[in-house]
Amino acid sequence: MQSIDELGRISRMYKDMVDCVVVYIDEIHALDGWSCEQNKALQFFSNKFKIKTHRAIEDHLSAAELLQSLDDFSLPLVVDTMKNEANLNYGGLPK
Repeated sequence: MQSIDELGRISRMYKDMVDCVVVYIDEIHALDGWSCEQNKALQFFSNKFKIKTHRAIEDHLSAAELLQSLDDFSLPLVVDTMKNEANLNYGGLPK
C-alpha cells in the first residue's frame, strides 16, 4: 500500500463485501534493527516515527498507538504477539 489513506479508501469501497483490519507486526525498520546496525545504507531516516526494536509487549503497543494516532488512520487495529505469531502464520512481509 502506498499509504494508510489508500488502505482506508479501499476498505470503504469494499465495506459491504469484506472486513478489513490492520495487524501491527514486528517493527521491520527499527532504529536499532538489522537495517541500521548491519547496513547503514538501508536506514530509513525519512520515517515519521523513530521506533526502536520492541523488547516488551508495552513497546509493541506503544508503537501501534502511534500508528493509530495518524489522522488518516480509521481501520480496526490489532497487535501481533511478541512471538510474531500473526506474521509467521499469515505471511506478513518481509520475513
